[in-house]
Amino acid sequence: MNRWRVTILAAVALVTSCAPPLRQAMVDTPNSCFRLERVEEDRVYLTSGGQRICLQVIGHVPVELDPSIRRVQLFTDGSFWMEQDVTAERLPAK
Repeated sequence: MNRWRVTILAAVALVTSCAPPLRQAMVDTPNSCFRLERVEEDRVYLTSGGQRICLQVIGHVPVELDPSIRRVQLFTDGSFWMEQDVTAERLPAK
């Protein structure tokens, strides 16, 4: 039984170490109150947190994406907001 646990643990470690590294990108938010809730492949979910007073300017939030993703769908408080291209120009400088 212990041997199976070690084998499964080693297999999980091998699979996760082979996963492609994520890259960081910046995506737009409707205003300064929106924060990142979660990322699911090419879908980025943002939440306002119920705040009432916000700067009414387009904000930005960093997200981690698979390097192959070039376009994301943005959702605000569960509703589709817009699509955005995530190109090299949008990547933060390292």
